[in-house]
Amino acid sequence: MAVAERLGAPIIKAVLAVLAGSFITAGGLFSVLLGTGIEPAGAQRLIEGLALLWNILPAGLGNIVGAATLVAIPCWVVFNRSSSAPER
Repeated sequence: MAVAERLGAPIIKAVLAVLAGSFITAGGLFSVLLGTGIEPAGAQRLIEGLALLWNILPAGLGNIVGAATLVAIPCWVVFNRSSSAPER
């Protein structure tokens, strides 16, 4: 079996599990400003400075940790266990 065929299904399943679990939340931070009525100049001030540090960085790290612990590790355990089974 080709490497692409062996890795294709697990990678697609892991990506779909991340999407189905709604772990992708960083985009939602930008939509918060849509309903607040803040003018573009006011939105620019919110994004400057520490806003990146306090909003985007935690969301990105949370996505990485959440996807790793809730999707990647279980997929690795399942697919690693099936590949280490003795062949008949």
